[in-house]
Amino acid sequence: MTDPSLQASFAQDVVLLKLVGMNPVVVHGGGPQIENALQRLGKKGEFVQGMRVTDAETMEVVQWVLAGEVQQDIVALINQAGGKAVGLTGHDGAMIHAQKLRMPDLQNPQMEHDVGQVGDIISIDPSVVKALQDDAFIPVISPVGYGADGQSSEKPVNKRASPGERRLQILQTLAQLLEKPGTERITTAALARQLQVSEAALYRHFASKAQMFEALIDFIEDTVFALINQINQAEQNPAQPDAQSAQQGRAQALRIAAMLLQFAEKNPGMTRILTGEALVLENERLQERILLFFDKFEAALRQNLRVAAAQSATPTVYANQRAALISATIQGCLLRYCRSGFKRLPTEDMAQNLQLLV
Repeated sequence: MTDPSLQASFAQDVVLLKLVGMNPVVVHGGGPQIENALQRLGKKGEFVQGMRVTDAETMEVVQWVLAGEVQQDIVALINQAGGKAVGLTGHDGAMIHAQKLRMPDLQNPQMEHDVGQVGDIISIDPSVVKALQDDAFIPVISPVGYGADGQSSEKPVNKRASPGERRLQILQTLAQLLEKPGTERITTAALARQLQVSEAALYRHFASKAQMFEALIDFIEDTVFALINQINQAEQNPAQPDAQSAQQGRAQALRIAAMLLQFAEKNPGMTRILTGEALVLENERLQERILLFFDKFEAALRQNLRVAAAQSATPTVYANQRAALISATIQGCLLRYCRSGFKRLPTEDMAQNLQLLV
């Protein structure tokens, strides 16, 4: 479901179900988004009998996209429609227990296809879902389960990782290390120890630690600005009255601001990069990229705020001032999130605070 009008209608329907006393649970996929992410990494999706072949590298991308980009967007839509959505995966609360899928060939049932880390559900523990529903929340679940080893699915033992898989492992591990509150500057030696490889092995995939950070910044930019494009591509009616256009511009600016706060909350390691905290004593160009990121983010806000202020005497001045104020406030929220050891959530009182700013 990529049509913005359908997305908004869906979110409103979910909230309505909650308001009338039902307990909706949203379980989502993300095929198109996964395919786009794989293409950006230069990896072509493979399907057998309509089922995606999910090797270890693809599984990393699937988890990243489903629990990050797609789920975050759905949670934001429901929250903006007046609900209280919470994102979960099958790992949370040991919710979805799965085993490796056995897929017989349609023409020759005696033969089986190996589709990698694709699972059959063994059991579901709904306790975490029920607890959230009792507190008036709407669970939004990414269908990633865990196998007998606690991982997303069974993984071959002692299998040598491909270069693409190793790059993802390095970036994933770096992001995880950044999520530890109070973490000092991360060295390549510490990263290598965590991965149980030599430092030389790291440099076979990245020429420097700065390149690793740049790859993470690339991911942040790709994800955030893809979401901004989705927000801005919401169907607009050029014939609608100016007042409605202004209202839509304001709503889109609010969605963009809320989206970045939610992205940061779900990705604390990435937040330390966005605040520059993780980049202290690193290559100066990394800090410059973060400055450019927020310049571009402000520009996206200004675009919608000009529409919101079209009827004022100085719409450009209004848009520039408000965009700068919103951006500065968001950066302050992200910094507080990091300095509190990720305890003060950036989305705390988000709706009320953003309403005051726009």
